Amino acid sequence: MFRTLLWIVVATATLTGRAYADSGLVLADAGTSDYAVLLPDDASEVQVTAAEELRDYVRQVADVEIPTIREEAAAQEGRLDAIESAKLLIIGPSATSRKILGETESSIGYDGIILKRVGNSIVFSGAPGRGPLYAVYEFLERELGIRWLTAAETTVPRAKNGRLEIDGDLDVVYAPKILSRESYYLGAFDGVFAARSRCNGDRAPIPPQYGGRRTFAYGVHSSFALISPLKYFIDHPDWFSEIDGVRKVCLPGDYSQEYKEFVAKVPPEQIAPKGTQLCFSNDEMIAELVKNARETLRADPTVSFLDVSQNDWDGWCQCEKCRAADEEDGSHIGSILRAVNKVAEALEDEFPDLLVETLAYKYSRTPPAVTKPRKNVLIRLCSIECSFAEPIDSEVNKSFRDDLLAWSAVADNLFVWDYATDFGLYLLPFPNYRVLAPNLRTFAQNHVVGVFEQGDYHSPTGDFVELRNWVASKLMWNPDLDPKALRDDFVSNYYAPELVPIYRDYFDVLSDAVERSGVHLDIYRMDVRDWLGLDDLNRATRLQNQALEIAEKLERENPEMRKGLVDKVERGRIPIELVWLQEYKRFRAEAQERGVEFLGPADPLKAAQEFVAKLDKYGFTRHREACWKEYYEQFRRELVAQFEDGVDDSAETP
Repeated sequence: MFRTLLWIVVATATLTGRAYADSGLVLADAGTSDYAVLLPDDASEVQVTAAEELRDYVRQVADVEIPTIREEAAAQEGRLDAIESAKLLIIGPSATSRKILGETESSIGYDGIILKRVGNSIVFSGAPGRGPLYAVYEFLERELGIRWLTAAETTVPRAKNGRLEIDGDLDVVYAPKILSRESYYLGAFDGVFAARSRCNGDRAPIPPQYGGRRTFAYGVHSSFALISPLKYFIDHPDWFSEIDGVRKVCLPGDYSQEYKEFVAKVPPEQIAPKGTQLCFSNDEMIAELVKNARETLRADPTVSFLDVSQNDWDGWCQCEKCRAADEEDGSHIGSILRAVNKVAEALEDEFPDLLVETLAYKYSRTPPAVTKPRKNVLIRLCSIECSFAEPIDSEVNKSFRDDLLAWSAVADNLFVWDYATDFGLYLLPFPNYRVLAPNLRTFAQNHVVGVFEQGDYHSPTGDFVELRNWVASKLMWNPDLDPKALRDDFVSNYYAPELVPIYRDYFDVLSDAVERSGVHLDIYRMDVRDWLGLDDLNRATRLQNQALEIAEKLERENPEMRKGLVDKVERGRIPIELVWLQEYKRFRAEAQERGVEFLGPADPLKAAQEFVAKLDKYGFTRHREACWKEYYEQFRRELVAQFEDGVDDSAETP
């Protein structure tokens, strides 16, 4: 469904290649065009955006202005009498597109696209809403070579002599299996960029004219947002967890004055040492939760999902009713899901299109034996315990795979919260490059209709975050795409074609190393010592050195075209530079003992100082997910301080 075009080089490149060598439609030639964009008379704001995006990028590629015309005016001019010869770029769904496409248009799935040549005209249509806009984006990528690489950087090839000729075999009908798609990287939070990436999730503020987003009320881990202990616990302790026979409460990490005052009012025996939850079997609590949720939903009619889920810690309720429900279902999801079903039933009449979400997360991940989710309940299954060095369908991840299969059999609405970075230390290498595509295919094959790929959402730099976001977005749209071709496509456009083989080998070195080690690649790692050894680190460093040499040469020879290339390559070096600093003494000792090459820094103190300066340069402010400013400052200080007294060879350990 998507054809990668590796011949695209930079924004001022010339359009060439097979798609422009064959005879086809000539949209523009020497600054002129016979074409017009056809909009329905009652065009939606998304259809207007689709038309403007099409006109704008054709203008950038071929220096030509294509006018817009409405159906009624076109009919009066006789331009609709013979569509095949009319030379129209038809934005559907519309009366004109319906005559051409018939049932194909009316039956297309959610967010689906239709891109079809009809004689000398082209139809850009699809599902009501985002369909026509996504069809335009498919066309611009497929036929014009446009690449939206980041929110700030787009590749726009230029047509030679203003001649823009389109391939003749344009016939695309496609609807994504993954209906809700969200790539959770800091660079993906730009709403227009998210729309162009075919993402439609909650976090990026996608403007209505770009199709909007599917919004969540209360985000996630919402129990105490819906029923606040500070408001309710003193009068209603039975609404909260019973632990060892006592109703208890705790909000880990809350150091506010309000919380301190609250704790002072509660008997010490009711303050738990760790986090607690709601008592999900308490009907009075559920009624109050429904009331609070109803007020929120009435205040914001754009909400698509209401989250009612456990807090992000343990401390589940052990009362008799909760325990009985959990035992009957063979999972702690039992008491939670029964409450969520009641909430969904109570809200259904007033909010018929609302989905009430809950998490299948850690202690609640196992599917229930008895209770089934209602039709308006959404289960979000979390893969947090998996090894991301192996695909979901491997034996290493059998436990999660079995839960996925079981949930897919009982849940009408199944989402997956997936993890794509090292939350322990964003800056470390995290070689999950080979599992992303097969995992998304597995999700799609098992009726998962929404995926949230949680990446470095605090971090402007890390382990190739721009590439990761781009590839993840493409694969959520179509998991059957070739991830290696996508990666090469991005490297060619964002960096330079000359770096494609270098980075291809670099990612292979790291992937081979983690697979060979057999390590369980979890998401809370503070170092790489159990999977990345000296030999592989040396290989990766040689490749990064080659990439830097090539980047410096290219930018020196053509500073305008290659502006910023060296900075991009320098950012890509950060993960292995950190490994050298973390493991400097150990690897230097090993190199000396074995008599092998040591490609770590000659002056580690200078290297550490330059490393933290580089983090400042690229706007880095936190090195892990749960991180206050003082912890990040401590991380920086300790990285440098370890070398301030020199390197004591006698203290080196293998």
